[in-house]
Amino acid sequence: MPEGELMLPSCYVLDCEALSRAVLGDRVMLARLKDAHRSGIRVVTSSMTLIEAYHGRVRRAA
Repeated sequence: MPEGELMLPSCYVLDCEALSRAVLGDRVMLARLKDAHRSGIRVVTSSMTLIEAYHGRVRRAA
C-alpha cells in the first residue's frame, strides 16, 4: 500500500456496548451501521457478546 493511503475497513466487530447501543436505537451507532451497509462493510459480533448482552454479565469459569 502506498504511503499516506488510507485503508478502508472491511469488517466492523461489535462488542456488547456497541450492540446495546444499536438495540437501544442510538443515533450515532445506527448511522455507523447504515454507513457500513451502504459501503458493503460486514458487521459481526461473537456468540459470547450476544450472551453477555442478553444476560447482562457473564460468569467466567475459574
